[in-house]
Amino acid sequence: LKSAKASGKSKQERRSNREPDMKMIDLHCHILYDIDDGAKTKEDSAALLHTAVQNGIKAIIATPHFNDYSAVDEFVAKRDERVNFLREFIGEKGLDIGLGAGAEVFLQNDVFSDCDLSPLCINGSRYLLCEYTLRPFDPKYAVIYAERVLSMGLVPIIAHPERYICFHPEKGVAKELCDMGALLQVNASSLAGRGGDEIKDYATELVLSRLADFVATDAHSAVSRPNDIIKCAERFDERITSEDIKRLVYKNPLKVLKDEIL
Repeated sequence: LKSAKASGKSKQERRSNREPDMKMIDLHCHILYDIDDGAKTKEDSAALLHTAVQNGIKAIIATPHFNDYSAVDEFVAKRDERVNFLREFIGEKGLDIGLGAGAEVFLQNDVFSDCDLSPLCINGSRYLLCEYTLRPFDPKYAVIYAERVLSMGLVPIIAHPERYICFHPEKGVAKELCDMGALLQVNASSLAGRGGDEIKDYATELVLSRLADFVATDAHSAVSRPNDIIKCAERFDERITSEDIKRLVYKNPLKVLKDEIL
C-alpha cells in the first residue's frame, strides 16, 4: 500500500469516547473518479480524500464496481490510472493517507468462467471484495458464488450483507458464509441508521454476534454518501464497544493489507 445508538450520554460525550482512538483503514470506497457510480470528477475524489483525513482514515482501498468478466485487463488499466493520479495528488497536497487498489466484484453466473479474478484482489492480497444484487434473490446463490471464489484460492469479503434484505429472514445464511471461509464487511452508514432501522438492526446483529469482520464506508460522494466515520460511529448501537470498532475498522483491515490470515 502506498503512500451508537444514543444512550443517555450527550453527543459530545459519545464523540469523546470514539474520536481520540479513531483510526481506520477503509477497505471499501468508490473514490476513483469517472469509473463507476462513485466520484464523478477529480474534485469529487479530492473531497473524499480530505474527508477521510479529517476522520482519521489512514488508508483507503479504491474498490470500483466490476461486473464485466471479459474485460479484467481493461478494468485494471483504467483503475490503476486513476489510482496513480490520486497518489500524485496526495503527494502534492502532503496528505497523511495511503491509497491502494481493489474492486467490488459483482458475483453472478460469470464467476464460473475461467476468468482470473486475482488482479482485482485488495492490495495484491488473497482477499476479494464481492457483492450480490440488491434485488430479491435466493440466498443459496450467495453460498454457491462464494464457494466458487474460495475454489480459486481467494477469500471473498462479502460487501454490506445487511443490505441484502433476503438475508434478514434467513438467519443462517450469514453464518454459513462465515463457516465456509467467507468474511463479512458491514457499512458504517448502515450501523448509523442511514439505511433505515431494519438494516441498522441486522448490521448491529452481525457485529454483536461477531459474524462481521470489517466495517467500511462504501463512500461514493463527500456530499451524499460520505466517508464520515466519526459521525457514523456516534450513532452506532451503544453495545458496540470501542474495542469492537478498532478491530473492525483497523486491526482486521490491516491483516488484509498484509495478506495475513484472519
